[in-house]
Formats: sequence, C-alpha cells, structure tokens
Amino acid sequence: MRRDVTAIVRRRGAGHDGGRPAPRRHRAHGPAIAHSGVAHLLLAVALARGLAWPAVASQAEAASLAFPAAADARVEEERPEANFGADPGLRTDGGGDPEVRSYLRFDVGGVAGRVSRATLRLYVAAGGETADGPQVYRAGNDWREADVTWNDQPAPSGAIVDDAGAIAEEGWLELDVTRVVDGNGVYTFALFPQSGDGANFHAREADYPPQLVVATGDDRGGGPLVSTPTPPPGSGGDGAAIRASVETTPVRHGDDAADDAAVWIHPTDPGRSAIVGTDKLGGLAIYDLAGEELAYYADSTPNNVDLRYNFPVGGERIALVVTSDTDTDSLRAYQVDPATRELDDVTVRPIDVGIGVAGLCMYVSPVSGRYFAFVGDSSGTVQQWELFDDGTGKVDAAKVRTLSVGSTTEGCVADDGTGDLYVAEEDVGIWRYGAEPEAGGERTEVDAVGGGHLTADVEGLAIYYGGDGGGYLLASSQGSDEFVVYERRGGNAYVTTFSVTAGAVDGVSHTDGLDVTNAALGVAFPNGLFVAQDDRNGDDNQNFKLVPWDDIARAASPPLAVDTGWDPRRVGG
Repeated sequence: MRRDVTAIVRRRGAGHDGGRPAPRRHRAHGPAIAHSGVAHLLLAVALARGLAWPAVASQAEAASLAFPAAADARVEEERPEANFGADPGLRTDGGGDPEVRSYLRFDVGGVAGRVSRATLRLYVAAGGETADGPQVYRAGNDWREADVTWNDQPAPSGAIVDDAGAIAEEGWLELDVTRVVDGNGVYTFALFPQSGDGANFHAREADYPPQLVVATGDDRGGGPLVSTPTPPPGSGGDGAAIRASVETTPVRHGDDAADDAAVWIHPTDPGRSAIVGTDKLGGLAIYDLAGEELAYYADSTPNNVDLRYNFPVGGERIALVVTSDTDTDSLRAYQVDPATRELDDVTVRPIDVGIGVAGLCMYVSPVSGRYFAFVGDSSGTVQQWELFDDGTGKVDAAKVRTLSVGSTTEGCVADDGTGDLYVAEEDVGIWRYGAEPEAGGERTEVDAVGGGHLTADVEGLAIYYGGDGGGYLLASSQGSDEFVVYERRGGNAYVTTFSVTAGAVDGVSHTDGLDVTNAALGVAFPNGLFVAQDDRNGDDNQNFKLVPWDDIARAASPPLAVDTGWDPRRVGG
C-alpha cells in the first residue's frame, strides 16, 4: 500500500495545544508520553530552535534531554538517484512495493552520567498508520541530508535495535534505542520496512519533528516528558523484563530439540564471533551474531555444549568445543576454525562415560592449567574427565572424579578464576563444589527451590566474568520463565531476577541452556551478550535468543556491572 508522503505536512485542527494536534498516548515500545500543556509548548519551542530540552528530573542526579534531529531523509528504491532531504515527510514501505527507507541523525551533547534510557520518538502522520511498522537499526554517520539517495544510503550496522509493530495515525511512536546510545556523540538510525503496509512520519521540517530523548542517572524517562513505573523500595529490580534483540534460525528438528549454547569469540575480529547451539535430536549448529545459521553438523545428538580456548593439541593452541552426545553417552570434541567459523571433529575415539549423559561444562584449572569436562545425568551422578592430547593431535579423556549430587542434574558451570564448580540439582537448587579433581564431595548450597529464588526445574548456569574476581553467576529458573543473578565472589549472594520478553523478536520461555560473555562483540553487542534457549518459539521450532548484556545490567536496581576487560581467550594460554 503506497501513499503520497507530501500530504502529511502541517495538518492543524481546533482544540489543539499551541495550534498543533495533541499527540495521542500511542507507542510501539517504551514509556508512555505524559506531556502537560506547558511542558509540551516549551519542548516545541526548544526543538524549533534546535536545542535539547531538559525534562524535569525526579532526583538531582537524574535528567532527561530531548534532542531534535540534526538531519533526516527518506530514500526510495523506485527513484534511486533522487534526494528527499528537504521533504517534510519520512516513510517506510516495502513488501510488493518498491522499498522506501528513512534515516535520522542526532547530535547528542550535554549528557552527564549513565544513560538509563534512550527513546526515538516519531510522530505518525494523518493516514500514516500501519499494521506492521518499521524496524530500527543503527547506521553510519557518513551521509548528508541534502545529498543522500537510495544509491548511496548508509549501511545498517549490527542487530535490530527495536521493532515498531502495529501503529496508529496522529500519535507518537516510541522506539527503545537504549542499547546503542551510551552518551554524547552522533547517532544515525535507519528505519526499514517490514511489510507493504507503509508508514508515514513527520520529518524535522514538519510540525512534529523527530526527537531522541535521553534519560540519565536514575531517571528512566524523566518528569513531565516521560514517565516510567518505579520499583517499590527494597525490590532490588526483581522481575525486570528485558527484551530480546536477535533470535537464531530455528533448529532443524521439532518438539524439544534446542537445548544449550556457547559463545565463541573470534581471535581477531569480535564482530565475527559465533554461537554454538545444540539440536539434541540431530546435530550441532553454528550461528553468527545476527542469528543466521552458518553450519550444521548432523553427526550426533548433542545435549549440552561448552568451549575453552588455548587447548594444546598437535603442537597448536586451539579453541576446543566439547559436547555430551546422548545417543552414544559419550563426549565429542571439536576444533573451531577461525577463518571459516566451522568445526572439525578432533575426538580420537568415542569417549564413553558410562552414564546417561545430559549436562556438560568445561573447566581450565588456574592451579595446573589442565583442561576438564564435567558431565551429569538423571541419577544425580556428576563425573569429571581430564581432556588431553593423545599424542597424535587428537583429543582423549580420562575420568578423574565422581560426585553424587542426589537427583537429576543437567546445568553446571565451572569458574576458571576461583576454581568453583556450580551444579544445578533440578528439583532442589544450586550447589557449589570445588572444581579441582582433588576437591572431594564437600559442597555449599547457593540457593534453593521453594524457599529461595528458584522455581523447578533449575537448568542452565553461566558465569559473567568481571575484573578482580567480580562478576555474576546466572541461573535459569525454568519453572518461572526467569533468570536469577548471584554475586560471583564470596558466598554468591542473591542480586536480582529478570525475564526476557517480546521485543524485536518474541520472548524467552522455559529455558534449558544459556551462556553469557562480558566480551565486546563488535557493533552488534559492544558490551557483552546473553544467550538463552527458547522453548516456545511461536509456530516455529525452538531456537536461541540473544540479549545485549548492558540491557540486562541497566534494568537492575542498582545496575549490574558492565566490564569488558576480562578476556576468556587468555585462559589457559
């Protein structure tokens, strides 16, 4: 459906504030608009003068600034050499129609403190509604409003930032761009269509110019400009809802097939890092950071997966991936080829562990530098196997320890810095053991099902590494569709709980395996990444959801740490 975007300009009517149509309380995502008449008028004056307008902050250290677009323009596939920078309308359209995209650039300055929320606001023109609004991407800043065309438009970078969904006419559309706005700087946003039902917006030349509202400190949206609910005192941010930004291609098998994931970090180009995900009914998949499947290995039925760097084999140091194969009750080992992001099987033999394997995690001893894999089963047995080069450039293993946890266990994670092993006993809670083979069976309860913060089953575990022993232990509380965060150091004190809800992609439910990394993974995930298996992926097969770590950190109260300094690629080297 195509519309003439020039028809949207300067539509006025009776009973309007300051001679302009009163914006409706409509949004795709983000906080509700709550302008008073005075604030609305002052904001309009500030934006007309090209100034940032400070919203009234609830605390002295918190503030919100609304920045006008410094440049905006649409580009049209049908007229690839035409420039529309001076037009008063922005538009997205696609599907069976020639595609139309729009670009907006903002110059952000005067922001002090941590950005707690950033919202891109667009006024939907009369007749500009759509059943499926645009997706937002970050894009390069090397374009000029007066010159940009379809042929030389800036390329989008990274994953989808937000997705508008259905929007109504004559109201403000709000898009959450928090994860790509981290302070002062220049920001370009690209609006890409998702259907042939086009959408029209006011450009900066029209009555209601686009805005970028940046909230800092404890202000998640500001006073009269934007308002958001405040957690009750002492809540600690429990139950914070985070939105997934990327999902992987569904696994190739239906039913309960996807299970666990591990993040592999590229040695020289973090933007080319990958996710290794298990399809436990038939194979192992490799995904890029946009969620696209790069490779699939239908050689086993892997339940869990983990990896470590710098494993010595064949005179080289490799990134070693290990899986638990439920069909043969054995361990499988693979080498990552950084040039192709593909896997090579380097197992010398089927490493039969003698129990019905399910859970698996790896460990590099900070004491000896030796590499280990832990495997668990439905009886509560956990075995520790040492991994080594068999002398021919292949990987073999020998059992060095057995633990009796009590009942079904799958999720586990070992801390390469502290030497701790965490095991999830599904119906009971989380236990902390020593990870060294000589540590024995002594254990400490971290948290419990029922009387603690967990709801059975307790599934995947992962560690977010920070500097100086800091960081977090994360657990999947599968029965409540939530994730629980604990301190990594000390007694693993409870920190917060969060869930992953629908955003640019659908939310996360009933998670089995998960992984997290603090590492900066290029423009897509510059402050780390959280990955979780999703049990109910709409009408599709199960898959994995990707969430920027800084989104999780920012939602907690007080915020969690964001520390990209620790490099897992140095462990074992």
